[in-house]
Amino acid sequence: MPEKSFLHKESLIVAVFVCMIGLTALSTHLANARPITVDVSPSTGSFGTNVTVSGDDATPDGEVRVYIGVSVANLFAATANANSIGGYSTHFTVPALPFGPYKVFVLDVETESTNTASAFLIVESTMILSLEEGSCGDEVTVEGYGFNAASPITLDFAGTDITPTPQPYSDDFGSFTAQFNVPRVPEDTYTVYASDGANDAFASFSVIPKIILHFTSGPPSTLVFVNGTGFAPHSAVSLGFGSFNVTMYPPTSTEGDGSFMQLFLVPDVPDGLYTVTAMDEDDNSADAPFATPSSILTLTPDTTSGHAVVTAAGFGFPPYAPVLLYMEDVLTLNFVDLMMGNSALFADEYGSYEYSFVVSILKPGDYVVSAYTMGRGSELTLGEALASASLTITEDALLLEISDDIATIVIPQLGSINTSLEAINATLTRIDGDMVTINSTLGFIETDLYTIKLRVLSIDGDVATIETTLGTIQGKVESIDGNTATIETDVGTVKADVSQVTDSQERFTIPLYTVLAMALVSAACGVILLIMHAFAMRKAQKG
Repeated sequence: MPEKSFLHKESLIVAVFVCMIGLTALSTHLANARPITVDVSPSTGSFGTNVTVSGDDATPDGEVRVYIGVSVANLFAATANANSIGGYSTHFTVPALPFGPYKVFVLDVETESTNTASAFLIVESTMILSLEEGSCGDEVTVEGYGFNAASPITLDFAGTDITPTPQPYSDDFGSFTAQFNVPRVPEDTYTVYASDGANDAFASFSVIPKIILHFTSGPPSTLVFVNGTGFAPHSAVSLGFGSFNVTMYPPTSTEGDGSFMQLFLVPDVPDGLYTVTAMDEDDNSADAPFATPSSILTLTPDTTSGHAVVTAAGFGFPPYAPVLLYMEDVLTLNFVDLMMGNSALFADEYGSYEYSFVVSILKPGDYVVSAYTMGRGSELTLGEALASASLTITEDALLLEISDDIATIVIPQLGSINTSLEAINATLTRIDGDMVTINSTLGFIETDLYTIKLRVLSIDGDVATIETTLGTIQGKVESIDGNTATIETDVGTVKADVSQVTDSQERFTIPLYTVLAMALVSAACGVILLIMHAFAMRKAQKG
């Protein structure tokens, strides 16, 4: 009998202990079941504003979701994980929404959508200009947000109506996009307004001086017209050509809108590229390039290898003229640019031109790159050759070593050079076994994995992060054999040592409903053990 009594006491203690665990878990949850709180800061904002949402009394270590209430649905905005005492904080960026107040509410996910709180956010109108400063005639794009939905928009530049035709309308989200050209006004900072009749927004725009030359190239004694805008009103203007003062006598003064027109003769100067400068009495100035005796074309780099990228820069070209680049008899323009009429294929208003192309000839040697205008007429024909430059193609360069970002590179026919990887815009292009191909302004460079110090930093699931001296890349882990991983990247397949890499594992968390279920089961087990103990005691007493 004493032995049975001991067993009965032991089972009673176990039953009470298990029951206490379950009841403690339940009581802890009930004690924390206060309504969640929320604070939105700032409470007023426009498109792009960073809003902080914070509060207390969420489920400890639980998930909190943030929503913005709109007419058609509640938009998910952000999520946060509460800390151990139920505090939380997160951020979201105000999206494109019409003007007005919106309810921002938070949801305590762990309480099965029964614990929410809300606060209001007022969305205001705002506008963004593609340029903060510019000159007469420049096209500026206006983006507006937070206006009334489906409303006509008017634009105003310092009291001048600049609303384009057809008139822009805001969309269903209160947003719009429109363009205007900077009017002819003196140099100053002005206010641009956008309005839908009920709401408006504004932005500052600074008008800066500009001069346009007619012509942009020519020999000495060429007569050149200079048109200027954006200068001080009623101010005398002086002209310079390089180090020469070429101002007419008497000097010309600007009009009330800050514009002027002058003439000058190109002085007797050596061949080259010069700067024409105009300055008023308030020291407002603008300049433009002029090439003498004719247009100039430069190539950067002018020595390269393989399918390298070369940038052609032209000066003294006819303003707004289309330009075709040929390397010997091969057109070097991108086909898509040509079909779409990309603006990069045209000289600008100053007669300047810049276009980057991929070298299409691989055989080492010296080649001529020429810029042509388009021929007159309906057919695509070559006009006059504007300018030419020489391009030297060598064999592929070889990267020997990298020390503190300084690379030692051997270039056939030129020898060894030391340069920084940043200076030559070095980018990882291909990995083939242990061989690596790098693209740069020097052309393609060959090296190996050891030289670029390839190292696997981490593996998260099947995603590997790989570090090299040329930057960090990511790839998919295809397999791991011992300490060697096969990783597929955008630049090729990499086999790398992963013996020092630790997998990044997601933290496993038990949802609250699982904890509650476990607590209920624990409490039920405790009750069952108590009942069984009672029956055992009664049976023992009868025995």
